[in-house]
Amino acid sequence: MYNIKNMTDIYLSGGITKKKSSMGIGNRLGGLISGIRFSIFYNCDFYIDWEPIPSLYLNYSDLIESIDLGTRRVLINQKNPQKKYLHKTKWRIDPLPSELDLPFFKNNEHITCKYNEISSEILESIIQSIKCINFNSSLTHQVDFFLESRFFLDKTIVGVSVRSWPDSSIRRKNYSIEHYINRMEKYNSSYIFFVSGDNQIEINKLKKKFSNRVVEFPRTTLRERVSNHKQTHLEDFIDFLILSKCQVLIGHFLSSYIEMAWFCGHCQSKLDLVYEPFNDDMRNEMPHIKWDC
Repeated sequence: MYNIKNMTDIYLSGGITKKKSSMGIGNRLGGLISGIRFSIFYNCDFYIDWEPIPSLYLNYSDLIESIDLGTRRVLINQKNPQKKYLHKTKWRIDPLPSELDLPFFKNNEHITCKYNEISSEILESIIQSIKCINFNSSLTHQVDFFLESRFFLDKTIVGVSVRSWPDSSIRRKNYSIEHYINRMEKYNSSYIFFVSGDNQIEINKLKKKFSNRVVEFPRTTLRERVSNHKQTHLEDFIDFLILSKCQVLIGHFLSSYIEMAWFCGHCQSKLDLVYEPFNDDMRNEMPHIKWDC
């Protein structure tokens, strides 16, 4: 799977460089989780390329205070040309060499978009990798303060992540807010909806439909999939952290944003995923996905 001859350290570049302009929060975290798993497996240092790009215009330190790998070092933008690296260039969470014989990988090349199909051994490895990440405390404090508000008193929180796919013409033309409304209507008044997404107009439709049962984090910026404004992406990440703490998650199964929120919540949330619509364009775009779900 990987050429490890003379390899000394893990080097993560995929989903991080300026060329990968569509790689946002979910994809970057997927790359980090995968790199952490490989660093632990090979007992070596972890080198990370990190550049602000329009889909995530933030520095590493804006999101992450530290990654604790014990005696293994984590170095940001410090690649040494004299070293030999195992290059981790994909944003998906790849299997470790020790996992390839597990039944899960008989028909699967990647872990991405598999959710409850993932074996308990792999899930535990992913959760332990996430526990190595210490997110920026100023952001986590805002999340905790928000979740202590009166809106959530005696309520079960359903996190709703609406993806209208402004950056994907294939997915966008098949998007419908009704797919989300149909799922939200299943939950009675003992549930409250925390909503996030890439389009405020679509979120306003949910607010009109469900009234005071819909709550947002109080943003100071517009929701934009691509932006050069740091605060926009900080508030997107706060939304992400709140989603990770919800008891139920509604989102599209192809969205790495909702997938990583589920992982960061240690896979404790009940999943109520949007799978439709299936069409030939989407099947061709994501050939590694098992589409008969």
